[in-house]
Amino acid sequence: ANIKHVVYRAHSLDKDEVIARLQYGPDTSMELRLEEPEPGYDHLFRLEGLQPGTRYYYRVTHVGVQLWARESFLTLPGPGSEVHLAAIGDSGTGSDEQIELAGQLDALEPHLLLHTGDTVYPYGTPSLYYNKFFKIYRDLLSNTCIYPSLGNHDCLISPAYWLYVFHLPANNPAKDEAYYSFDAGDAHFVALNSCTYEVPDEQVEWL
Repeated sequence: ANIKHVVYRAHSLDKDEVIARLQYGPDTSMELRLEEPEPGYDHLFRLEGLQPGTRYYYRVTHVGVQLWARESFLTLPGPGSEVHLAAIGDSGTGSDEQIELAGQLDALEPHLLLHTGDTVYPYGTPSLYYNKFFKIYRDLLSNTCIYPSLGNHDCLISPAYWLYVFHLPANNPAKDEAYYSFDAGDAHFVALNSCTYEVPDEQVEWL
């Protein structure tokens, strides 16, 4: 079964912490519901038991504050299915070219987005991630699964915030989200952590 994480940061009207609710399902009635027990700014919902190659609709509510627009996403294709992917890297300069590329990627409607590292420049701070990545690729990320890899600019200060905002499989002996693998269709994808400009022995052994 597929697992999907829905992650977002609250920007409520009054900037207070809010309780988040997620409605979702394979049709627009979105009869399944999850709700957080405590208010917060950052929200994570883990959706389990999803069917491969299936479109799911979802809507986020800040309880008692704001109802957000309905969105949808397509789960990863199962074995024997075609996979349409997009790949980017060195993406976060905030340039006009990056904004234009974001629109082109959104129009492609890929099954998944691979990011080869250096999410933002010159280094990974919360404000730079928001302004130079999440804000620019908002529409694409609302509807597409992203699988990133760490680049050296993501690690210049610390990879801690990168590891905080992306929720990845961590299916290795160290349970480390900085390197992982996943399947889509008949393809097997691997992301490695080369922050030190080389692949550590434990990752080589894992491969």
